[in-house]
Amino acid sequence: MKKLGRGGFGTVYQASSILLLNYVAIKEIEGATTDEKAQKVFINELKRLNGTNHERIIKFYGISLDKKTRSCYLVMEFANNGTLREYLQKNKLEWPEKIQLASQIAEGMSYLHSIEIIHRDLVKHLF
Repeated sequence: MKKLGRGGFGTVYQASSILLLNYVAIKEIEGATTDEKAQKVFINELKRLNGTNHERIIKFYGISLDKKTRSCYLVMEFANNGTLREYLQKNKLEWPEKIQLASQIAEGMSYLHSIEIIHRDLVKHLF
């Protein structure tokens, strides 16, 4: 596994999936299961996310729990272009392309809201 970064919730790694024949992102959420009520809310949201299939949403493959460390590991589709900020810094987009990108983000957010999932870190990841 290759460490990609660290954020407010934990650490993100890149790993190779033999089953998917592709790379996946693994998000380690340290101590995620210490609060039982928060754990139930978290798991219910993941169950809803597990059933999603939308071209604008990163695919969620599964979750694992380390009983010793109480850390959760989320296995998701690996987005190899980095964050939106990194993508925009590397690629000079013209206004029509920027508008199309904003529209695609809104499309994904609209889908998430339609299944009652709220993306809490959208602004952080966009800008």
